[in-house]
Amino acid sequence: MSGLLRIELRRNSLLPLLPVSAFLLWFAIDQKYDPVALWIDRSTAVQSSLQALGPFVAGAAAWMASREARRSMTDLLASTPRSPWQRALITGAATCGWACVCYFAATAAVFALTAGQATWGSPVVWPVLSGLAAVIACAALGHAAGRLVPSLFTTPLTAITVYALMAIGMGAALNHSRLGMLSPIYTSIGLNGSVFYRVRPDLALVQTGCYLGLALAAIGLSARPDPRRSRETATRLPLTLAALGLALTATTMTLAASSRVTDHTGNLALLGGSAVDNRSTYTPDCAQGTPLRICVHPAYAKELPTVAAAINKIAAPLAGSPGLPRRAEQVPDNETSPRVQGDPAVLTIPDFIIHGDHAPASDAAGFRTRVALALVTPPGTAPRQATSVQRAVALCLLQQADQKPDIILQHADPSITAAAKHLSALPQAGLHRWLATHIAAIRAHALTLKDLP
Repeated sequence: MSGLLRIELRRNSLLPLLPVSAFLLWFAIDQKYDPVALWIDRSTAVQSSLQALGPFVAGAAAWMASREARRSMTDLLASTPRSPWQRALITGAATCGWACVCYFAATAAVFALTAGQATWGSPVVWPVLSGLAAVIACAALGHAAGRLVPSLFTTPLTAITVYALMAIGMGAALNHSRLGMLSPIYTSIGLNGSVFYRVRPDLALVQTGCYLGLALAAIGLSARPDPRRSRETATRLPLTLAALGLALTATTMTLAASSRVTDHTGNLALLGGSAVDNRSTYTPDCAQGTPLRICVHPAYAKELPTVAAAINKIAAPLAGSPGLPRRAEQVPDNETSPRVQGDPAVLTIPDFIIHGDHAPASDAAGFRTRVALALVTPPGTAPRQATSVQRAVALCLLQQADQKPDIILQHADPSITAAAKHLSALPQAGLHRWLATHIAAIRAHALTLKDLP
């Protein structure tokens, strides 16, 4: 058996295609790279690479499994001592082995790069293990397809079918279907997972069980009758594997369909525990600025200077004014906009921040615009609910900080733009005094554009 495995490993069609596999993997992972190196993101990027590697592996496995039938060698090989099913399993194992080697190599490369870039945390293994099980399942399904339907068209059709099933599952998951979460390209720690919460392995365990069940079922169903052995003897083990695989798959699908979804990560909750219990512990990284002290999660430490400079430039004319927060802190929040809340007041920064010079200009402008609006509106006010006066003052804050507004203020009413321009024309000391005197009235909706200097 070991000698046959060595031969199959040397002559496997996936071996010369490993560079292509590596390119597909790296291309898929590179599309998900964020400027801030977060272990949670990089680990899920490895799993999401299955959208490129999975169909490729399934197609290669189908090609290798149908090799004997395509070349009309089944009669010749019938004289060998091993049964056709056992011999085919060795071929499938070789294909699966090379696919796993490629997957592990990509994982090691990603983790090595992240280790030199990340400022907090450690590798998250659950998405990687779920992805490994998905690689095995793709190889097994492709092997079964090649064995049962040996044809030149089986290889491309298998790859297309696997990709389509992944995409359909992902689409269903985005439409709030729990069964869709079993798609290999739906990350096993939730699309909303963040560094503020400990990783829940619930979905990863369900996904892994589902993929291994599919692999067992595919291996069992790939068996064909052996004329040299009785039908009962030849089919006992394959049918047992198929039954176990189908039972495991059905169990995991039932668990996925009947479980609840956590609010903070969008993940399945099978093991109990609340969002509060699942909060991670950390010491924030802070920068003492004027007028605000800025604190972020240590995973975002490299972004702290950029975020602190952006917020304090905007808030500078409000220094010392009543109601101005003394602290800005990055917190886990379902809201996407910075907000002033709490007592004493704190400017909360959402999970997403501006990523230095790497973010699209529109994203950075949106972040700065919402910071300016949060500083001049009552706590909890949505950006689009700001009054004309509040928009004019926010636009003035952005102009004095030499920052461009986003679409909320960029296409504001001409009267708002004119009022902001007149306000920005005041001397710095005069603007500071006027804002300190009138900021309470601005937040209370007590002024009109005619009241602005």
